[in-house]
Amino acid sequence: MTVGPWRPLSLHAYTSYLSDVRVSSTVDEKFQIDLDVTFELSSPTPSIVKVILKDASDNIVLGQDQIQVVGGSAKAQFHFQKGEVDLWYPIGYGKQPLYTVEVSAADEQGNLLDTKTEKVGFRRVRVVEDKLEGQDGLTFLFEVNGIRIFCGGMRIGCRCEHGNN
Repeated sequence: MTVGPWRPLSLHAYTSYLSDVRVSSTVDEKFQIDLDVTFELSSPTPSIVKVILKDASDNIVLGQDQIQVVGGSAKAQFHFQKGEVDLWYPIGYGKQPLYTVEVSAADEQGNLLDTKTEKVGFRRVRVVEDKLEGQDGLTFLFEVNGIRIFCGGMRIGCRCEHGNN
C-alpha cells in the first residue's frame, strides 16, 4: 500500500490574506447594473486593495485602485449603464459572456499579500405569474433580460419488474 503525499505540495506563508470575497450584481428593469464586491482580510492589518473587472479577453473593463482597508473588511461598488457590459443569456437566446472580478490586497508598502478571482455574468431573471385568460390559475414562466424563456420539462420514469413506469 502506498502512503503519503502523491501530488505536489506547497507551503504558503502570509501576514494577511483575503479570507472572503463576495461578488453580487443587480440588473434593474432599465438594464443598469450595480456590482458589489465585498471582501475581508484574515487580520485587521491596514491594507490597500485593488478591484478590477475583466472581460473574457482579459481586457480591463473597470477598476478601482487604492481602496483603504481598516478593520479587515471593505466594499467596492460599480455602476454600469445599459450597454456598457454584455448581458448573459441562456443558450439559444444569446451570448453567455462571463467577466472576472480580480481582488488584490497589498500591505502599506505595496507588497502583494493575496489575490482572488471570481467569475460573474450579468442578467435579470424574474418569474412571470400572470392570470390566465378564461380560467383559474396563473402562468409560470421565466423571463431573462426581458425575453420570455421556454423551459421544457421531461418525465423520468423507471421500469420495475411489473412493467409499470
